[in-house]
Amino acid sequence: MSDNENNSAPQKSHKGLFAIAATGLIAGAAALMAPSFNTAAHVPSAEKNKDQHDLLAPYAGFIADMRRPSGMHCCGMQDGMGKVVEKHTDYPAVIGEDGKPHADPAGTHWHVKFTKDSAGKELPNGGFWMDVPDEDIVDVPLYERVKAEHPDDPTFKAPPFNIIWTNNSFPSEESPQTRPTLYCFWPTPRLQ
Repeated sequence: MSDNENNSAPQKSHKGLFAIAATGLIAGAAALMAPSFNTAAHVPSAEKNKDQHDLLAPYAGFIADMRRPSGMHCCGMQDGMGKVVEKHTDYPAVIGEDGKPHADPAGTHWHVKFTKDSAGKELPNGGFWMDVPDEDIVDVPLYERVKAEHPDDPTFKAPPFNIIWTNNSFPSEESPQTRPTLYCFWPTPRLQ
């Protein structure tokens, strides 16, 4: 046996051991990360809330591919909620605890009221209002631009009702002050 043959044998076994070790590391990391993945937010919407899924399904392309004016995606079916109570103000405002808009230069023009959580469960005290940042509004001109990128998708069509995309963090008995993060809001088109 030559010196080269002796030197190559350990290298081959090291490569094999490295591949086994790397596979083990990847599998171990995946096992450690699995419990921290928020599966509730990524459950298919039909399993989470059938009424909302049935309402939104004909517009799945719109819901999955729509973007904010900044270009960031709004998210998908698991994050969309349709037909929420909405209020528009011609002036910047915030909705107070009384449910009425109050002029505020730092306020917004669109406001939504959540009466149910993303699973369809009634919220305590009749729900709550949230002010939607103006930069999160999806309007008809933006819809037309994004639709042009999806000409063959029959589900990329504008719904005749509003849709809000959120991270699905709603109040519970344990944390009654929890509020969702708002991603995008498509106001009812006739009100835009």
